[in-house]
Amino acid sequence: MSEHMETASQTHNRWPRVGWIDAGPRLAVGFCCFVLLMFSGLPAPVQGSAHLRYSLSSLVERSTMVALVLPESRISRRIRSQDGRRTLSIVTDVTVRLERSLKGPHRTGERVVVRLLGGQVGDLGLRVTGAARLPGGVRQLIFVDRRAEQRWYQPVGMSQGAMPVERVQGSDWVRPAHSDLVLLEPQLATAQRPPRAAPIEAQPLEEMVRRIQQLLGQTP
Repeated sequence: MSEHMETASQTHNRWPRVGWIDAGPRLAVGFCCFVLLMFSGLPAPVQGSAHLRYSLSSLVERSTMVALVLPESRISRRIRSQDGRRTLSIVTDVTVRLERSLKGPHRTGERVVVRLLGGQVGDLGLRVTGAARLPGGVRQLIFVDRRAEQRWYQPVGMSQGAMPVERVQGSDWVRPAHSDLVLLEPQLATAQRPPRAAPIEAQPLEEMVRRIQQLLGQTP
């Protein structure tokens, strides 16, 4: 993805702000659509993001790197289109240290950058519902991908690609963190419905690692 980064936030005087999001004309359009929906008898739009549900095998297959990591530092920035004329979004680049590499070219102890959607630059912020989050100091099992021209990774399946690790009664547990992401089952590919992706449940970290190694054909 080609992009130009803006280091300083701009001040918008024409339109009010709502929370972290620049409302602008979108607020007026959204309000009109809401009124039309109310009087049309149609259901109001669902607030949130949706993504296909990925099984563990799908996450592993789609990932360039799978690793247990610890987030160390972060920087948010506004990114622009290739011509530099239009602001696209706010992203946050998180530097993580690999505590255990399960798939990919990096070794334990190396540091890589994972790019997340959303963040805050000056007085302007953006939160993307359903996007992965990597809070500082919280170990994560991540499933990330990177294109050849990119220097950073991005989570696979939005928040499905970042699972926090918690200490429970002396053991490390992995817990899926997609509570604000609407997961959709695969659509019909043929006349026969394909099997549903098995939901990933909270489980001991070592059990999850063992399953990933089996999927990769590695000996635990």
